[in-house]
Amino acid sequence: MRIGEPSLYLGCALEARSATVFQVFLDYGWDINKPLERAMVPALGYISYDRALTEWFLDHGADPNAPCAWDITAMSEAMYRAPLSTIEMLFSRGGDIKRGQLLHNAVFRDGPDVIELAGLLLDMGASINEIQYENHSQAFGERCAFGLGTPLHYAAGEGKVELVSYLLQRGADPSIRNTKGRTVIEAAEFWQQSEVVRILKSG
Repeated sequence: MRIGEPSLYLGCALEARSATVFQVFLDYGWDINKPLERAMVPALGYISYDRALTEWFLDHGADPNAPCAWDITAMSEAMYRAPLSTIEMLFSRGGDIKRGQLLHNAVFRDGPDVIELAGLLLDMGASINEIQYENHSQAFGERCAFGLGTPLHYAAGEGKVELVSYLLQRGADPSIRNTKGRTVIEAAEFWQQSEVVRILKSG
């Protein structure tokens, strides 16, 4: 008996959130660290909101730093969806602050704990003024035309006023230009984020 190509079933398995199903995949040779697609991380990235299943994946060889073709890892996806306690657990199980563009991804997190997460990442050594993918030539080359920027660029573009203020307090440089040539205030103006523009001008 052959299970066939696991990617044909992974969507259903991820939706079901069943360790039993994933164990069957492993029994038939599934590589738990294989990206789902070229620009999609391995399965661990999509179940990190479920702590018990996340622990199961880690116990069965999942690497929180396993990337897709770009510098996006399971840790990157966890920035969006995982509880802070699970993110801390992922770091304790080998998650690398220097891989996965973590702070850039964290600024897109919804919810009131985004500032707490940003603080955690900065305290662990995340670079606050790095242009996304600037140290990953393949991803940078493929994505620079879309306007890659710093975490502050992204927070400003999303209109996250409190996060913008926090990043400025932590040393974010608003004069850095993104790959479209825009400073943070110019990016905020482009995205019509008037309150962010006001804060940037007042600072």
